[in-house]
Amino acid sequence: MQNRNFSKLNKTKLTAFVLGIGLAGSALSCTAYAEAVPGALHTAEEMAHLSDDDLEWDEIDGLISEYNATVVKNRTEWGNDERRSYNSKQVSDYLIEKADEYDALYDEYADVSAMVAANYKTNADKMRLQAESNVSDFEVIKLSYDLVEKQTAESARKAFLNYYQSMYEKEYDDANAAYLEKLYASTVNRHNVGMATDMDVLTAKENLDTAKAAVLTAQSNIGSSRNALLVMCGWKYDSATAVIGALPSVSADEVSAISYEADMQKAKAANIMLKSDEIKLRNAKSGSYSSLVVEQNQNQLKDDTESFGINFKSVYDSYVNAAEGYTNAVNDKANAERNMAAADKQLSLGMLSNIEYEGKKNSLKAAELAERKAYIALISAKSAYESALGGNV
Repeated sequence: MQNRNFSKLNKTKLTAFVLGIGLAGSALSCTAYAEAVPGALHTAEEMAHLSDDDLEWDEIDGLISEYNATVVKNRTEWGNDERRSYNSKQVSDYLIEKADEYDALYDEYADVSAMVAANYKTNADKMRLQAESNVSDFEVIKLSYDLVEKQTAESARKAFLNYYQSMYEKEYDDANAAYLEKLYASTVNRHNVGMATDMDVLTAKENLDTAKAAVLTAQSNIGSSRNALLVMCGWKYDSATAVIGALPSVSADEVSAISYEADMQKAKAANIMLKSDEIKLRNAKSGSYSSLVVEQNQNQLKDDTESFGINFKSVYDSYVNAAEGYTNAVNDKANAERNMAAADKQLSLGMLSNIEYEGKKNSLKAAELAERKAYIALISAKSAYESALGGNV
């Protein structure tokens, strides 16, 4: 594969880990512990596809795991950290140990620099406070890192879809601007013979200017979405060799085959946040923590379980609505095609002016764009639903 970014990076220190325990935003991938080099996670046949310059929809997960800079970097760091098996008690002990070190530094700098000393004291207090209620272990952090990788892949899929939507919008915007150019010229001609007002001319000109601006915006969106996708999947920014594959095939009928209750239970069992909450609660109950810490983690699990139910229902409803929206868009396009056929006859009989005929053509193009966007929305909704089933909702 040409124009790929890939490099091995140094491991993080455990201090960085413990300081970020409460912030699941650190992006380490724990899906696998293989050596972070291309091909470590996939077969030779799979790598033959992943390493070419074709970026296919069904390759995104593999591309993220093999080539995403953050995922690869974090897997390398994780694999090199011998302390990755720490339990919550060991993490708490480490936090207290580091707090003692910061206290010693506070004493050392108290008479040298009040600002530096105060910073050490703040860190010491923060670590002790965290140690008192810490129930996170490396298993919890692994889950959060796995979630980050899943979310990165989902972001790449969104960029893939945004690229195609921008392409479709650019195609329509070009045609729309061409039509409005003709309409503006026609309005000017009608104004010259007293059949249109100054306001009509001004409105036609404003509509044309807006359409031309939309063309530029769509062109910019094509480039930005393409580059976002390429970089996430390991290519260099603005790579000239990468080829983005076709949209996947989906059907609005697939939604009707869903067993909602069964899928909800499957998604709940796979949900990474709930798994993490359950481990934290287990650690709180098994360790020497106060009843308050146990209660806090019980409440967190309860709240996240309720949020999961709401969020999964929302994802499902979005999928159902997207299927309905696509069906409606298909019907609307069919109606526009029938109207276009009627316009062809009217034009041949002299019952329609050329500019009116151009307007009918433009309406058909708008219906075609709406259908394409509805199809992309259906793909997006299905992808989000499948992601929820895999633990990310």
